[in-house]
Amino acid sequence: MSAELERLRRMELWIAWVRLLAVPFAAFEVAIVGDDHPPGYERWGWATAVALTAGAAAFFWLARRDLDRRAIRRLGFLALAFDIVIVYAFVFVYTFEPSTPAWGILYLPVIEGALRYGMRGGAIVPIVVLPLVFLAEWWRAREFGPPPFDFDHVTLPFGLQILIGLVVGWLVDRLRAETAVAEARAAEAEELRDRLGHRADVLEAVNRAARALGSSLDQRQAFATFRRELRSMIAFDRLQIELAGDADAVFATAGGFLGGEGGEEVIAPLTLGNRALGTLTVARDGGPPFTSEEVEMVTLLASQVAAAVENIRAYEAERSAGEELRRLSALRADFVSMVSHELRAPMASVIGCAQTLNRRWRELTQEQRESFLALIESETSRLADLVGDVLDTSRIEAGTFPYAFDSVDVEELVRETAAVVALGQDEVRVTTRVPASLPPVQGDRERLRQLLWNLLANAVKYTVTGDEIEVAAANERDVVAVSVRDHGPGIPLESQGLIFEKFGRVSQDGGSKPGAGLGLFIARSIAEAHGGSLEVESAAGSGAKFVLRLPLGRA
Repeated sequence: MSAELERLRRMELWIAWVRLLAVPFAAFEVAIVGDDHPPGYERWGWATAVALTAGAAAFFWLARRDLDRRAIRRLGFLALAFDIVIVYAFVFVYTFEPSTPAWGILYLPVIEGALRYGMRGGAIVPIVVLPLVFLAEWWRAREFGPPPFDFDHVTLPFGLQILIGLVVGWLVDRLRAETAVAEARAAEAEELRDRLGHRADVLEAVNRAARALGSSLDQRQAFATFRRELRSMIAFDRLQIELAGDADAVFATAGGFLGGEGGEEVIAPLTLGNRALGTLTVARDGGPPFTSEEVEMVTLLASQVAAAVENIRAYEAERSAGEELRRLSALRADFVSMVSHELRAPMASVIGCAQTLNRRWRELTQEQRESFLALIESETSRLADLVGDVLDTSRIEAGTFPYAFDSVDVEELVRETAAVVALGQDEVRVTTRVPASLPPVQGDRERLRQLLWNLLANAVKYTVTGDEIEVAAANERDVVAVSVRDHGPGIPLESQGLIFEKFGRVSQDGGSKPGAGLGLFIARSIAEAHGGSLEVESAAGSGAKFVLRLPLGRA
C-alpha cells in the first residue's frame, strides 16, 4: 500500500470518527431548543439530525473498507459534499435564533476542505458555499426579521472562511510537502541500508570462506573446508589456487586441472600491495554463466586469501559506512520529529486565534483584534522562516544556493543588520563597535546579511532579558573580522562542532531553545562560500563569541 493511499485512508477514517461524535451533539442541540422552535422547524431539525446519523454511519462503514486510491478520493469528495449539506441544513433550520450561534459551524466545511485539498480546497469551498451563506441571510431576514437583510452577515463569514481556509490549507500543503521530502529521504536511507546489508552479507560469506582456508595447518583439510564454504556461495565444477613463481605452482585444486577448452571460468589475482602472488580460478563446465555478484565474490575472496590485513581494513570501512548510515537515519528521524514539533505550536496558535476571531469578533475590541491578527502574522512568519531554512539547507547541499558577488561595505552592513535586530525586539540591548575605515570585501550582500542575522538572532535567543549583545568589526591583515558576543549560558567545548551541523542543537539546563538547528549551518556555509570562516569561542557558563572572517581579495 502506498504512503499516499494510507494517508487518505487514515484521514477519511479520522473525519468519519469526528462525524460520528457530532451525532449526539446535534441531537442534544435539537432537544435543548425544544418548544422554542417555530412551527414545523423542530421536525426539520430532527430530520437533519437523523440524516446526519445515517450519513455518519454510512461514511464510517465505507471509510473502514479496503478501498483503492480512486475510490477513497471519490468517497472523500462525497463526504465533503454531505457535510456541507448537513451544516447548511442546520444553519437554515436555526436561523430563527437571534444570536445566530448556528452560523459558527459554517467554518467546519472550510477546514475540512483545507485538510483534504490544501489551499485549493480552503479557497474553493468558501466560494462554492457563498450562495448558501447569502441565501441563509435572506431566509433569516424574510422569515424572522427584523433586523432586515444585512450584507455584512454575508461578507464577514465569507472573508473569515477565505482567511481560515487559506491559512489551514497553506499549513496542510507545507506539512505534506515536508512529509513527502522526509519520506523520500527515509526511503533513500532504507535503500542504502538494504544495499549495505547485502554488501555485508557478501563480505560475511567471503570471510567465512577465507577463514576456512586458514582453519587448519593441514593443507588438504584446510582446502577441503574452504571448498565446502565456497560451494555454499557459488556453484562450480572446478577450483584451483595457483601461486606465481613457486616450484609447486598449483597450491590446491579440486575437480581436475584447469586449462581445457569449453565451459566458463573466473580468474581473480591474488595480490598483496604491488606484488602479484598468484590467481584464484573458479570454473564451470556448463550451466548458467557466472553472474556479476559471483564474479565479485571470487574477486573479493582472492583479495582475502592474498592479504587478510587489507580485508580487515575494507571490512572496517564497510562497518563505518553502516554506522554512518544508521546515524543519518536517526538524524532524519529526529528531523521529522523536530519539524512536526516546530509546526504544531504555531499551527495551534494560528487556529486558536482564528477561531477566537470567528466566534467573538463583535465582542473583541479593535486592539484585541489587532493583537490576534498580529499573533497570526507572527506565527505564520515563524513557519515561513522554518520552511525557508529547510529549503536553503537543501539548496546548499545540492550546490544550487545562489550568490551574486559584488563590493560590500562591511561597516554599513553590520550597522544596518544590528539596527534591524535591535528594533525587532526590546528585551536585549545591541551595541556595535565598528570603525569607519573598514575596507570593502567581495561578496553577496544579501547572503552576508542573512549570515549576520542568523548570528544575532541566535545571540538574542540565548541572552537573558536586560543583558546586551556586542557586535564588533576590525581589519585583521588580509581579512575583515566581525564578531558577535553574547552573555548566555555558553557552549561546552565538546558541543562546539555540533552546533554547526544540520539540526545540531545543544541542550541546556532548561532544555533546548525552539528552533530547527539550521541557522548556524547555513551561516557557516555562506562564510565558506565567500572563502572565509565562522568559528566560535566559548565555554560553559561564560557566553559565546562567534567570529566571522572574510578575505579582502575576491571570494
